[in-house]
Amino acid sequence: MLKYSFSGTNFPINIDIFNKLRQPLYVDLKKSVVIMNDIPLEDAFVSDDQLDSIGPQSHASIKSNSLSDKFITLSPGDSIAKAVVLTANGSRNVKQHLFNEATSPVFFKSVLAISTNADLSNPLFYENSFWVSGVYQGCDIPPSNNPSNQFYIQQPTGLATIMGYTLGAILLVGVAAVTPQEQ
Repeated sequence: MLKYSFSGTNFPINIDIFNKLRQPLYVDLKKSVVIMNDIPLEDAFVSDDQLDSIGPQSHASIKSNSLSDKFITLSPGDSIAKAVVLTANGSRNVKQHLFNEATSPVFFKSVLAISTNADLSNPLFYENSFWVSGVYQGCDIPPSNNPSNQFYIQQPTGLATIMGYTLGAILLVGVAAVTPQEQ
């Protein structure tokens, strides 16, 4: 079983992998990929401290590298509403842009290669698709409780060097499909 979480700075994907088998599972991070708006991001999960196996009837977590530090391009035609977001520095009024699967500016897939063989042969590929379903836009808005379906991107503005403000966007994630595939 896979459980996805998207909380954190600059678009990380966190995956909890639950091994319900009575044998180890092996994760092939070199064959695993994230595809964002049809562009493959190779080695998205590769790092020095990443796991490569999960013991029988146990679980482990893997975290992608930061996948984007760029803001999503928003259109004046987007569905816009006012919202209040609870941040580490209190409540903030922000603009909220809402999307559905047909109107989302960002689609991404996680393709995870998992094998029951230590040599990583005959992997199963688990493909899960997601889209950004909403964006809160405002200043100083990293959330205080980091819900599992929200990540944020923040960059200093020109004013930040003088005033200490950060322009941020919290992105809400929707799920498109969860399907294992054998390849």
